Amino acid sequence: MTDSLLEKYGANRFAPAGYADAAKGNLYGDFEDWLDTSLWPNVSGSANEPEGRFSEMDVEVSTDARASSLRYDVSLAKVTENRVLTGAGEPIKCHMEVELPSDMTYECGDYLAVLPLNSEKSVKRVMAHFGLPWDAVVTVKATGPSIIPKNVPLSAFDVLRSYVELSQPATKKVLYQIQLCRLAIY
Repeated sequence: MTDSLLEKYGANRFAPAGYADAAKGNLYGDFEDWLDTSLWPNVSGSANEPEGRFSEMDVEVSTDARASSLRYDVSLAKVTENRVLTGAGEPIKCHMEVELPSDMTYECGDYLAVLPLNSEKSVKRVMAHFGLPWDAVVTVKATGPSIIPKNVPLSAFDVLRSYVELSQPATKKVLYQIQLCRLAIY
């Protein structure tokens, strides 16, 4: 119906309509075939160069941004055991055993930093409280030290997930800082 209405009102077709049968279960394959054989050749003007629709781009991937901005020399380790040592109704204390990478050593007195992630549920709750959309971006502009990378646009979700502590009660000082941030948001 849409196809015939577009034609009736003067639309110019630049590729034949594509159809797929959901009962055959290959919707994505049929769609990709239609893109490669009908749509892209007509859009680009050449059936021989379907890849002409892509532009060149350089992508840089960093896997240590959080560790380097927090100024830790970190490596991925595996938790092999984690058990609660305290009884019911007591503040939780745990015994945790960690398997370090083979190229890392640990001696009595060394410092072990654990870089946890806040739960997605907690992050969404905080974002909802501040009225932030899921794709909000923040840039921290600070002159002093900061645990969050400065002058770099970052996903608000990633900042709340990886750089701040959401599970501890807020102190008066933290609440004051939140109010200042809130004023900057609006």
